[in-house]
Amino acid sequence: MVLAIIIGYLAGAALAFYVAQRLLNAMANRLAAQDAQRRSMKVAGAVFGAIALAPSIFLAMMVGGGSVAGRYAGMASSALGWGEAGALPLLSLGLMVIITITVTVIAAMGAGMGLLGAPRQDRQALPTGNRP
Repeated sequence: MVLAIIIGYLAGAALAFYVAQRLLNAMANRLAAQDAQRRSMKVAGAVFGAIALAPSIFLAMMVGGGSVAGRYAGMASSALGWGEAGALPLLSLGLMVIITITVTVIAAMGAGMGLLGAPRQDRQALPTGNRP
């Protein structure tokens, strides 16, 4: 069971990196009008995604690593005809999906915040004083 959890975490982190990178590139190319906005979206999304990795692992452990998920994985593998040996790959798959979804959603939210906070050329500078 420990091996299934380790494989699920490593595969989930790798898949989350790949999916979040593709999503950030697609969002930046579609939504940003200028290079500064694209860079801001990618950086903010990457930072948010990296920060989200720790809570996603904790969430996966609470949801997927407990006895409830092991029981459901055992029932699903029995229903598929795999027996008890199929519970561990299903547990790994569940952990991988939880980590990937959590990191990808939070990275997308970070990209949206990066777009909102990005410098744009059509904005006027705020007045800083009573200069003539």
